[in-house]
Amino acid sequence: MTSVSFEPQRVQAVLAVRLANGALITGPDVKEFVKALLDVLRDENLLADAVPYQSGSKRYFIASKPIHPSEKAFTNPLEYDADVWVECNVGRDSALKYAKALLESVGLEVSSTGEEATSWELPVEGAPAPRDASEATADPEPFEGFPT
Repeated sequence: MTSVSFEPQRVQAVLAVRLANGALITGPDVKEFVKALLDVLRDENLLADAVPYQSGSKRYFIASKPIHPSEKAFTNPLEYDADVWVECNVGRDSALKYAKALLESVGLEVSSTGEEATSWELPVEGAPAPRDASEATADPEPFEGFPT
């Protein structure tokens, strides 16, 4: 009997937004995703148009200072540059939702958003290296001391 087994591959889904022009904005977590988002806005000369971006009646997602309209300080602030702060105390789904709305508010068309683990994979630190199926053998050698 032939038996082939593979180590399970540990991957972390990335946050991803694909623009209509094909550009892909990704990050393994909210902070890295938002940095990539802001990089795109900066490169397109749209960053100033994106600040401030209010995510609700009492909260900013992006602002020029790490203070919400309610006067509360950001819980998990990210300073992108001197005049751009992001509230990263948001879930992954909310980050995607805000990114889509923000991009569309500055005139960039979004074709898709989501957490993709199948087409965009990032290795997790300490995970085993991918194994190529061609390395598998039909009759592997038994381990030393293993009864045959």
